Amino acid sequence: MPMIQRFTCLILLTLLVAGCANPRRLLREAEILEQEGMRARAFEAYSAIYNDHSDARALVGMRRVAQAQLEEQFRDAQTRCMRGDFENALADYERAYRYAEQHRDLELRIPVNAEGQQVQCRSDFVKSLYGRAEQAVRDERFDEAKNLLDRLRRIDRSHREAEYLALLCDIIPHYNLGIKAYQLGLYRDAYSHFLEVTRLAAGYRDALALRDECMSKSKVTMAYL
Repeated sequence: MPMIQRFTCLILLTLLVAGCANPRRLLREAEILEQEGMRARAFEAYSAIYNDHSDARALVGMRRVAQAQLEEQFRDAQTRCMRGDFENALADYERAYRYAEQHRDLELRIPVNAEGQQVQCRSDFVKSLYGRAEQAVRDERFDEAKNLLDRLRRIDRSHREAEYLALLCDIIPHYNLGIKAYQLGLYRDAYSHFLEVTRLAAGYRDALALRDECMSKSKVTMAYL
């Protein structure tokens, strides 16, 4: 047989062997990847075997690996939440649910306690944000408080205490400026600030009485001038 023909036959034989790779050997390689903790690569290997050979054992491997990955994602989310890393924990929960949805054909099982843990994590995050915002208001760090409250309301739009705390972020600065202007005898300026306070919350402290008093004193001052 001429050299060229022999070379051609060798190439064809190589291609034939490669195309008819033993699924059992490929499955063993995928199992090794799985056992060594390389789940992403193992899933790809099982998926390739199933697509190429329609081997039911590969489908079982895909389901097993995907289930393990899903459970790990939920565990990681819960661990983050327990450490107080609420925002990233909630993002992890969302990713885990998306992963289950992406592989719904594998009929993955959501851990029984996952939903309750996610709800509790969200509740803990809301409490944390509110507590920090409340302290920021006490310290008169109003911009920081508003930022925290904005984050809180993206999670819980019906949080009434947060709505009032956000209102205080506007009320207190006006009230404090009104008191300062009143003490300096700047009654018209004080009146403007107290007017804004009563517009936002008519019953806040003595703002209503101070507003009326500033109105009277500013009129007296103008009449005197």
